[in-house]
Amino acid sequence: MNKVIDVIMSRRSVREYTQEQVDEELLTAVIEAGRCAPSGGNAQLTHFIVIQNPDVLSELIRISKIEFAKIIPDENTYASLRSTIEHAHMPDFHFNYMWWAPTLIVTAHKKGHTNAMADSVCAIENMTIAAESLGLGSCYINPPHWLDDSEGFREFMYTIGLGKDETVTASLALGYPAEKSPKQPPERKGNPVTYV
Repeated sequence: MNKVIDVIMSRRSVREYTQEQVDEELLTAVIEAGRCAPSGGNAQLTHFIVIQNPDVLSELIRISKIEFAKIIPDENTYASLRSTIEHAHMPDFHFNYMWWAPTLIVTAHKKGHTNAMADSVCAIENMTIAAESLGLGSCYINPPHWLDDSEGFREFMYTIGLGKDETVTASLALGYPAEKSPKQPPERKGNPVTYV
């Protein structure tokens, strides 16, 4: 099979990492793969905020837990968001939605831009594939996007580079996997295909 397709088919979301920081050369390669993703009108407006400082990551998680605990879910709340909110209310739960990865890449984009989410997710997908090809693990992370309207979260993000005219669109945990993932893709039960 084609090598690129092999990498796509073997990619898995990693939820357990070693604490070794990502090699700078590999990190640069992953980020450049994201920066080379397609964007609407080739506008290239996705902003990559790369966080590796452990103190900043800890503070990000601390503030996130506080902000999630303020959210009151209802019957229409997305299941994963509901779970994150519930975990934020547990005083003894080790709340860390990035699975203790040593690097978090947050993507941001211009507020109100029609392609904000699509551009950012194309970049994230490129980075997950690049990470897999380089022996790194990654996991697409939603919570920073879910907190985009949270004043406390945004105020913190402003201190680390988020523009006031930007929206937090997505994020990616990145590091070395603590254990090898099975390469055989799980059976797909969703994502239907219609041929015309």
